[in-house]
Amino acid sequence: MRVLLAEDNEMLQELTIEMLNEMGIEVVAASNGQQALDFLDQDSNFDCILMDCQMPVMDGQTATKIIRQNPALKDMFICAMTGNLLFLDENLVRAAGMNAVIIKPYSAEELVAALQKSLWPKAKAA
Repeated sequence: MRVLLAEDNEMLQELTIEMLNEMGIEVVAASNGQQALDFLDQDSNFDCILMDCQMPVMDGQTATKIIRQNPALKDMFICAMTGNLLFLDENLVRAAGMNAVIIKPYSAEELVAALQKSLWPKAKAA
């Protein structure tokens, strides 16, 4: 599995990369939404995106809306990551084009649950 992680908090980024690497998951890390878009322009071969909602330069909602405009990425699984409890509203997640949300701080189990959701549509299609 290959994941694009968009997270501006260096400590949380490192912790998430470590958790995912321990699960055998390859991670490419971006520090903001624009950097995530730049990575996707070069290589869109990801199983899912873990997208922080509030980042400098470009936030996760804006980046997700741009990703959804690309026909090649319209079905990419995007999981919102937020410490903002107001973003728990499922309608806000859907309006931004995100498929799921996990709340910071999150555990390895919560990451696994989000990643399993990203694989579910692929397993159904196979």
